[in-house]
Amino acid sequence: MKTEVSTVTTKGQLVIPAKLRRKYSIHKGTQVAFVEEENRLILQPLTPEFIRNLRGCLGKDSKAPLRKFSWRSAAGSENSERFRP
Repeated sequence: MKTEVSTVTTKGQLVIPAKLRRKYSIHKGTQVAFVEEENRLILQPLTPEFIRNLRGCLGKDSKAPLRKFSWRSAAGSENSERFRP
């Protein structure tokens, strides 16, 4: 896992390095989710690809109780590398 570093501004803003924006298709207007997982904060871009991978996570019976949601599994195995600690 490679590490990129950025500094939070006084307004709470954070710059995502250009290399990572390109790699994860983060463009102007892309929404991101901040997910707390154990002692980590995960920034998940809400791209069309990510949304497509969510399809079916609730199962066939829409009235069934929600199971515990995992961002890691929702992202798909081909993208799971970015979530490893």
